[in-house]
Amino acid sequence: MFHNRNYEIELLDRHISHGLKFNTDYLHHEDIKQAWNKLATQGLTDILFQEIANKDIFLHLKQDKELKREVTEMHNKRKIANHAKELMNNVHDYTKVSELIKCFDIASTTEVEPVDNGVVANERLERILAVADGHIDYAMKTGTPLDRIDGGFRNEYILIAARPSVGKSVTGLQISVNLARQGKRVGYFSLEMSKRALIERYLYHMAKVSANNAKQRILSQDQRQKLKQAAKEITTIPIEIIDQKCDVYDIVEKCKDAKYDVVVIDYLQRIKPHRSATRREIVEEISHELSELPKELDSPVFTIASLSRPKDGANSPRPKMTELKETSNLEYDADVICLLHRENPEGEYLDDCEAIFTKNRNGQTGITTMKIRGSVYRFD
Repeated sequence: MFHNRNYEIELLDRHISHGLKFNTDYLHHEDIKQAWNKLATQGLTDILFQEIANKDIFLHLKQDKELKREVTEMHNKRKIANHAKELMNNVHDYTKVSELIKCFDIASTTEVEPVDNGVVANERLERILAVADGHIDYAMKTGTPLDRIDGGFRNEYILIAARPSVGKSVTGLQISVNLARQGKRVGYFSLEMSKRALIERYLYHMAKVSANNAKQRILSQDQRQKLKQAAKEITTIPIEIIDQKCDVYDIVEKCKDAKYDVVVIDYLQRIKPHRSATRREIVEEISHELSELPKELDSPVFTIASLSRPKDGANSPRPKMTELKETSNLEYDADVICLLHRENPEGEYLDDCEAIFTKNRNGQTGITTMKIRGSVYRFD
């Protein structure tokens, strides 16, 4: 009877509920036995949590071994301990036994080294001087007007947000093409548009041909030739388009496996919920996970997001960070926030578009302008 896994789980669940001891020698399944032995010393969790919560933890971890690498990905022991405590609250179903055991083991065995401020200062000084002398690139240039504000983008979580039909997706598309043409491996998560529809836009964009000409059946021979050349080029540049519906953890795992140089996500509010919760909670968790991704990849992550329309409706003032949908956590998590605006007070869309950098954690803010060519899916 003890070979029945569900029976063992039910039996241990009763013992946990009543605070009873149990001889694990009677258990057949090794992972359940290990979990019970870990849970039997719950004090370890509380002691560990208090130890971690009450003092600063430096993030300079030894990374020689696989175990240390896993800890680095979680960033610090505090997060591991928190995660272990959450698992403890739901461990009665034993669905995440191995994950719980790993949390205990990593949190209790990982060595953490303090960072010498002098060493770090000298390392950063060398980098600053190398950047100033042009020996290394400080930022990744997108080849777009967005570079004017701070010379390009780093391994940052960049939110490009706008109201509907302003040009958010066109911005993400042009960034991805320009960087792919530089040889950067681009992961493009198209969560609103199918791969076929997106590639059609790529063709018009790369050929600099208006989609209206095809729709109105007035394509010239020269334009047809340009479209054919674009179709050839798109097979040679390193863009991977993912158009399946996926949650934030699918996106994170895919990016880690593929090791993209650049990630473009179109768009944040279309990311599939990964659990049952309020919309606000889901978006906050999504935003938090995406904010960690640039550090993991050492690459910029461009994320398109929607803005709410102003309540008055009659006027279309410049957008603000507070208009980011669902939660204010978006404005806290992002390293860079660029708001696109091209409506006049009457609500008409203009060709001139303002790119308003309202937040830039590692650089300057400001406004730059560009012209949107909607039917060609590009801006200049």
